[in-house]
Amino acid sequence: MARTGAKRGTVSAGAGRTGGRTEMAELESMRMAYGRALVQLGQQNPDVVVLSADVANSDFSSMFAGEFPDRFYNVGIAEQALVDVAAGLAYAGKIPFANTFAFLFATRALEMVRTHLCYGGANVKLMGAYAGLSDSFDGPTHHSITDVATLRSLPNMTVVIPSDPVCLSALL
Repeated sequence: MARTGAKRGTVSAGAGRTGGRTEMAELESMRMAYGRALVQLGQQNPDVVVLSADVANSDFSSMFAGEFPDRFYNVGIAEQALVDVAAGLAYAGKIPFANTFAFLFATRALEMVRTHLCYGGANVKLMGAYAGLSDSFDGPTHHSITDVATLRSLPNMTVVIPSDPVCLSALL
């Protein structure tokens, strides 16, 4: 549920050749691309703020924290507070990017998302890691197989899941 710029791992016409093999562009992870994009957005707009539910090292929003420590808020493992603080910042004229695992927006923080963001029309970007996926590394409690359906059912909610860093960049 985000946007960002990055290199694609594709081969273009005229790409360099080594020993008859075509070299591919260096791949960049979605999370790294997201971190870079947040920094770029922060440079372009002083109203951009980033919030984390203690996932800054996982989703690379720590890159934004390093560049703009006064515009970064780690609320801890408190997803309901994450959404409410983001709503308050939005109503104060900021553009918050709130970060946690996608399934937590659709479960732990759902009432706050619905009531304080959707009903109120708050300009908050919910950036959910592993949206619509089974995150095998973190176990079954972190599987996000119903989050997209749940969040799409809310009024005034747009759900977007980029397929690669290029799409991520275009969406942000």
